[in-house]
Parts: sequence; C-alpha cells; structure tokens
Amino acid sequence: KTMRFSYAIFDMDGLMFDTENLFVRAFEEAIGPEIGYRFSREKMKQLIGLNHQAALETFPRLFPGCPAPCEACLTRFRAWMQEYIRENGIPVKPGLRTLLAWLKEQGVSCAVATSTDTKVAKSYLALRRIFRRSPAAIR
Repeated sequence: KTMRFSYAIFDMDGLMFDTENLFVRAFEEAIGPEIGYRFSREKMKQLIGLNHQAALETFPRLFPGCPAPCEACLTRFRAWMQEYIRENGIPVKPGLRTLLAWLKEQGVSCAVATSTDTKVAKSYLALRRIFRRSPAAIR
C-alpha cells in the first residue's frame, strides 16, 4: 500500500542548509581564537537547535571560564555567518532540490520548522530560491 500525505515539514538548519557545520566552524576558527578560548565541538553541538534565550541560559554551563559573554559570542557568530554567506552563499544540503521538486509533483505542501529567527530563515530561503512562494514558517 502506498502511503499518501499532504504536508511535509522540514527542519531548516542541518537538513535543508549546512548551517550547523558553519556554527561550529565559526566558533572553532574565528571566535575562539579571537578571545583566546577553545570551544569543544561536542559541547558546541549542544547549542544547535536552541532558541536565543535557551542558548543564553545554556552557554555558561557548557563553557565555564569563557572570557566573553554568550551574547557577545553570538553577535560575533552572526557577523561571521553574514560574511561567510556573502562570500560563499549558504550551503544547500545534497538532494534537497530534487526532493522538493518531487514533493511539488506529488502536490505535497511544504513548511519549514526552525529555531532560527524568522527573518533570517526567510532570507536564507529567498537567497537560495528554495520556494517560489514563502512556505509556512514554524518557530
């Protein structure tokens, strides 16, 4: 029996775009060296998917002794990310466009779920022209 469905909900970071890897790279290659602190890759991964408030609360527990406050690190991350995207574009995960085309052929509506700020998420989708019209944004 064929399974039929009408909707598909995509997690944006890590599934549609390779932004999770960029998050870790920013802290390892830029933020850590700038402030003289080594961020553990495994601990960094624990921040992925958290909204801003949850990241602010979790950061001090994960990185005791970090010489810069979380807010300053996140501000630097956003600047690093903007520069990276301006120079390289946002990396689309392999197979995404093929899957979206197939879903469109099947008449399946798509939505995006993300903990990323809605304005930023919409800019990523528009930049890569993932959807011709804006999908539902779920926060």
